[in-house]
Amino acid sequence: RVRMDVGGATAADELLDLVGRNRDALTPDDRARIVALSDELEAQQAGAPLLVDPQLVGNYNVAYFDSSVDGGRDGRGPSPQAATGWLRRAQRAVLRGAFRQRGSFQHVVSSRELVNFVRFTMLGALRGSVVARGAFEQLGADEIAIISAANGTALSEQTARITFDAPRLMLCGLCFELSGTAAQPPVVLCTTYLDNRLRLGTASGGGRFVFTRGGGAAEPFADDWRRALERPATDPWLLTLGVALLSSAVVLQPRFVGQVAYAALGVALGYGATKFGKYVQSGAAARAMQQALGALGALGALGA
Repeated sequence: RVRMDVGGATAADELLDLVGRNRDALTPDDRARIVALSDELEAQQAGAPLLVDPQLVGNYNVAYFDSSVDGGRDGRGPSPQAATGWLRRAQRAVLRGAFRQRGSFQHVVSSRELVNFVRFTMLGALRGSVVARGAFEQLGADEIAIISAANGTALSEQTARITFDAPRLMLCGLCFELSGTAAQPPVVLCTTYLDNRLRLGTASGGGRFVFTRGGGAAEPFADDWRRALERPATDPWLLTLGVALLSSAVVLQPRFVGQVAYAALGVALGYGATKFGKYVQSGAAARAMQQALGALGALGALGA
């Protein structure tokens, strides 16, 4: 396996420092430097068999993803389509008061399996998470060439297709399986660099990812995703309550999709969470919210 030399260690240290900062505070120069450092590290491991390296397996934080992945937000920055002026400030204040992301991870469980996992708190007390388990397989040279040509993205032989199971939402002790418009299509990810602290990746559309070890990924709660996958799914009618809560979040601030749901599903969320965001803003979601409110009203009447 290819290992870092002194120059590589310096580049890795600087990259870790940059992606460890608050992403809202990253300047265009910072983001350009992240790309340059990633390019430098990737060049050192060109041709290395990273997908079969034992170091690949382990827990990782989703430390950074660039603007080509999430519609111009550079991981956490505001969307170009977001409201402006006082409305944006009001939306941000409401979102900060209602939701807090508590960790975004992508764990490589084995040479064939990974898990995307995000933890969040709603309304200061309600804890939730989203989990998506995926199986991945390394692609052949011919298929990689076709994908590269279709997207204009340079992909190496260290490219895999990830096929996800239905995501699961854990909220208030309930477990909801998200299907239909919330389901995730297969995605393609090229692993471009790997050491004992960093993993770099490029999506088929050109988006850059930086995954890091340590920090939250080394804490026991980073493995709480296992409970979501082991627990039986809650009866579907209760899902309307979860949809209603998430719908209200998206109405208040579309960026919530990128900050929580999108980050939760890591690589695949570039497409999957966008579909989910459109759903929760659709008429179907509105009907679900009305049904949830009706159910709450019925429970109140019974209690009276």
